[in-house]
Amino acid sequence: MDLPRSSYYYVAKGEDPYNLELMRLTREHYTKRPFFGIRRMTDHLRRQGHQVNPKRVQRLMRLMGLEALYPKPRTSQAKGLSKDKLQICAVVKPARILLSSPSVPHQEDSP
Repeated sequence: MDLPRSSYYYVAKGEDPYNLELMRLTREHYTKRPFFGIRRMTDHLRRQGHQVNPKRVQRLMRLMGLEALYPKPRTSQAKGLSKDKLQICAVVKPARILLSSPSVPHQEDSP
């Protein structure tokens, strides 16, 4: 076996109680204000009297899967569709929808 002995016997410690308390406070405040990022969350915890730095808050937020809500770039544009591949939907009857491509002439089915 090509595994160092120290790696075989290694046991992770987990989080200490103070980090668990910071995680609880961060999650509580995140539910009230999900748009707070790492900097604002760090300021919030510091105002409450905790001595934390942004790296610690970033690690804990990443561990909990929290991410600030903010407008992502290019949110109003369709992804993966170019103008030549764009399909146009035309509603002919309420129960039937025709899909056509701009490069192919539109042909309607005979009933």
